[in-house]
Amino acid sequence: MPLLNSLLKHWLRLQCQMVATTSAGVLVSQGNADGHQPFVRWPDQESAAPALLALAGQVMAKQRLQLQPDGEALLLGQPVTVDGAFWGAVVLRIGKREKLDLQATLKLLQWGTTWLQFLLFQQANEQRDLSAKAQEHLELLASVLREPSLAEATISLVNRLATRQPCERVSLGLCARRRLDLVAVSFSANFDKRTRSMQELTAAMQEAVEQRQDIHLCATDAAAANPAQLLRCHRLVQQSRPSMDVHTFLLRHQQQVIGALVMEVPAATPLGTADQEWIEQLLSLVAPVLHFRQAASASGLQALRSGLTGFLQRWFGPQHLTGKLVSGGLLLFLLVLFIPADYRVQTDAVVENIDRHVLVAPQDGYLGAINARPGDRVARQQLLAELNDAELTLERRKLASQVQQYRQEYDNALATANRSQAAIAAAQVEQAQVQLRLIEQQLAQTKLTSPIAGTIVSDDIRQSLGAPVKQGEVLFEIAADAGYLVQLYVDERDITAVAPGQTGNLKLTSLPGDALAFTLTHVTPVSEVRDGRNYFRVEASLSGEDLAVRPGMTGSGRILVGRRALGWIWFHDIWHWLRLTLWF
Repeated sequence: MPLLNSLLKHWLRLQCQMVATTSAGVLVSQGNADGHQPFVRWPDQESAAPALLALAGQVMAKQRLQLQPDGEALLLGQPVTVDGAFWGAVVLRIGKREKLDLQATLKLLQWGTTWLQFLLFQQANEQRDLSAKAQEHLELLASVLREPSLAEATISLVNRLATRQPCERVSLGLCARRRLDLVAVSFSANFDKRTRSMQELTAAMQEAVEQRQDIHLCATDAAAANPAQLLRCHRLVQQSRPSMDVHTFLLRHQQQVIGALVMEVPAATPLGTADQEWIEQLLSLVAPVLHFRQAASASGLQALRSGLTGFLQRWFGPQHLTGKLVSGGLLLFLLVLFIPADYRVQTDAVVENIDRHVLVAPQDGYLGAINARPGDRVARQQLLAELNDAELTLERRKLASQVQQYRQEYDNALATANRSQAAIAAAQVEQAQVQLRLIEQQLAQTKLTSPIAGTIVSDDIRQSLGAPVKQGEVLFEIAADAGYLVQLYVDERDITAVAPGQTGNLKLTSLPGDALAFTLTHVTPVSEVRDGRNYFRVEASLSGEDLAVRPGMTGSGRILVGRRALGWIWFHDIWHWLRLTLWF
């Protein structure tokens, strides 16, 4: 009991010193609460105030946190449990603080009760002499608490450990943002994390953290290491110092690994099992302090993230069923937003022929007969129309008679041996024959025939029967039956995502049940305004032939651009509009 009483006094003194405005404190156990006698008090020279003992009695009666004013101060009572059983109470008189400072004081008191629980648990269950080791724990803990910053606290810890144990080097790393950061190396105020040795130490710590277990690699018996452990990074550390044993201890807080401690011990003075247990016990005390120090020194963003985590933990507690359902639905919706899916660009489409021929008037004349109309399928060399050939027929008869006349004159000149007259007649015969052949050619051109087999897609000219036509005037447009071209009209907002070689599907208004596959062949720089918006024309070829497809059919097409997240597919138009409107 004298040893336990001394340790508890030492603990109460450290606890009161941790809270800067504490003026008095008592630690009361459940066994002597009826007599209102403190188990230990601080300061030792003063007697315990009745208000402190009265509040301790209330804490032990209700077994929960108590807070009551005491003049210009506040009395704070905290229950103490050991191994799940109620043990007693600690009461502190502190200066009045704002709410945030009171929360920090409660955290410090919770840290302190963790150490107290450890001391009481060891005393109740083991009943052995731990005075020296416990004193060292508290001294090391006090040295860590005395430091004003996290960096100085970690340096103090590794330096004290390197001094107590026969270590060549002690290194400490803390987890932050899902990675491990090397924060302290014994007797090295400044060290470069980019050096090879520091990187090997960080990798060894990370190796232990990922496996969530301590690693001990001895230089004299490396083969005896746990075969289930991955030791590659530890072996690299040992290779740089062959005569050293490498020991990695994890720092845990509330079942969470918050860091790792690497000790490089000379193989001549190995680290015993008792020393390893002592270090593990020390780290179990130091880990909460370092964790809260790290949280206190975090940036505003990190503090916000930590606060949000705490809020979610409270929100997903045993209550708030409606909130859970709403949060679950919102979380499910957010997860759906990240599911990848096929992104297709919606376009208007028109079917056109690849091969199209134009039949024009070969000469001036009049339409004499029309044998075809739009939509008719025609065969190659099929007669489509005729020009009026009455004038050409008369001209041919006239030229034929002239040819006969000039031949007769030529024969007479030969009979009279008039050579000059014969030469003139021969030239006239040749000229008349040329003119006759020209007229016959023009007569042949009055028969307008189809150059290919296909479908007439031009306007109806049957109402123009007998009307004059000029040479070169278009009379028929004939589209070949095979080979269709699809013209797609892509919105300018989506044109950057479209490229030749992409595929898609086409649905025509007249064939809604059929999905025709196509492949993009060309993205034209030609744009046109449709319904007040700018569209670019993109050409595509159909993958197969469908006899039901006709030139001029319209519909809608979907171009498969690639895979995108559903959230991007649903909301990228709004995002682009905002960027264009707000210029960011």
